[in-house]
Amino acid sequence: ARPGVDHILIPINKTNTGRVLSLATLVSTPICIGAIALFIRWKQSYTVKRYLELDWPQWRSLLLWCLLTLALIYGMDYIRSLLDISSTSTFTTDMYTTARFIPLLYLAVGVAAPLFEEVFFRGFMFQGLWHSKVGVWGAVLLPSLLWAVIHLQYDLYDVTSIFIFGVGMGIAQVRTRSLYVPIAMHALNNILALSQVAIAQTLL
Repeated sequence: ARPGVDHILIPINKTNTGRVLSLATLVSTPICIGAIALFIRWKQSYTVKRYLELDWPQWRSLLLWCLLTLALIYGMDYIRSLLDISSTSTFTTDMYTTARFIPLLYLAVGVAAPLFEEVFFRGFMFQGLWHSKVGVWGAVLLPSLLWAVIHLQYDLYDVTSIFIFGVGMGIAQVRTRSLYVPIAMHALNNILALSQVAIAQTLL
């Protein structure tokens, strides 16, 4: 068998969850993005770059939205502390402790996952809804709702925060007209989440 392919066939359990999810994400991301690109070329009169708005933003705009991402993340954490809500989800910690090879996990969660999810939710799905009857607000809210629903491995507060963050990335897409901005925001959020778990693990 070719190196790496057979690892995807390992059943997911408590000892290899992070490794299997990392490999599955890295393998599936280019396949799924390629399928989306082919569908756009087949169904639309636009190029993939134009349809997904893959235009590089101004650095100042990118920096601003990344700073707003940090404010939103720590703001939601602060609200959680004020409400005295303890997190019941251990998904990220479990994924980190069973990853076996941490750089691979960072590549999967910090690069591949944000890339595919934003191409689909704030790219392909967003553009289709924006040009439909639901308009711009439907394009912002509906992908954010669906994106939150697929993260039900987290607790209710985290899922709500994910929805709010999705709305923020949708607004960023509207304002900047560049898919690279929500991709960067998403990647920043994921890398920060993994880094917080890494720090917590070193303090144990």
